[in-house]
Amino acid sequence: MTFLDPVAFAWLGLAAPIVALYFLKMRRRRVQVASTWLWRKSINDLRVNAPFQRLRKSLLLLLQLLLVILGALALARPSGKAAPPEHKRWAILIDRSASMRMKDVAPSRLEKAKALALQAVKEGGPDDEFMVVAFSSRAQILSPMTGDRGAVERAIDGVEPTDAPTRIQEAYRLAASALEGAKLREIVVLSDGGVEPIQGAEDIPLRYVPVGGKPRNAAVTALDVRRPSKGDDPWTVFAQIDLFHDKAAEVPV
Repeated sequence: MTFLDPVAFAWLGLAAPIVALYFLKMRRRRVQVASTWLWRKSINDLRVNAPFQRLRKSLLLLLQLLLVILGALALARPSGKAAPPEHKRWAILIDRSASMRMKDVAPSRLEKAKALALQAVKEGGPDDEFMVVAFSSRAQILSPMTGDRGAVERAIDGVEPTDAPTRIQEAYRLAASALEGAKLREIVVLSDGGVEPIQGAEDIPLRYVPVGGKPRNAAVTALDVRRPSKGDDPWTVFAQIDLFHDKAAEVPV
């Protein structure tokens, strides 16, 4: 347990004057009497009010000290750390880069990844929470951490492909931040594998779900079009085509 305002414990110093009041001796006038037999009660009162004697049992004193202690504790604002939730938290990371448009799996890599993501949601327990992050060159949170399965499924269905390359590190940082403090947690990455190594992925359980194979994929990676210098001259087009495979292939241009 911690205290948000520990300075408030200074109010415990009020206990000292309260106790001191029980030590104070009352000022009384001395009077000579023939006998003290009838004055024993007064003598006992004098002893009670004598300073620096041992404190006698007093319910009022205990109540006053208890009131000071409770007041100081209330002003110190005690705060305890909440126990981690017992349910599991999931972060689903869906690759939507340009390579996920490929149709080597029907109907496409991205659609297959979305179907696998929906299946992962169904695997979760009834009280589990999910977040959905789509990533390409940048990461975007499509659904924050929530137990609303409908909202999670709609976020997965709404993932659209892009023409950008793949960068997963930002998506991983968002997921790790959302899962911080959870007792049970897991990150699920659905991708075709064209991502850089994840930094700091040893702390949180991570499951990689591959989507697609290794087709003979060719793509136009650079293009430059130049206007003719004269009206009748032809246009000049420079194109660079790269083959992302270890075997040669013929492709129409």
